[in-house]
Amino acid sequence: MKQGTQLGEFDIEGLRARLRAMSDNELLLFGQVAKGHCNPETLVDKPPLEVYVVQLREARKEWRRRHPRVPLRDSF
Repeated sequence: MKQGTQLGEFDIEGLRARLRAMSDNELLLFGQVAKGHCNPETLVDKPPLEVYVVQLREARKEWRRRHPRVPLRDSF
């Protein structure tokens, strides 16, 4: 997955801080948008950009931190 923004250029700590500051509704919307950017049906034979994969992973981590008992499939 070398396409797009490389993680060395990506401010992961800044993203985590932004996600922590979001309301639940904002976090859900952010996660849904990131998930849409990773959807194989819309990418047509291309892997998703690494930046979106990282955003989705971090949004899911933040959601699990806030709601450890809610199954992720019931969220985004």
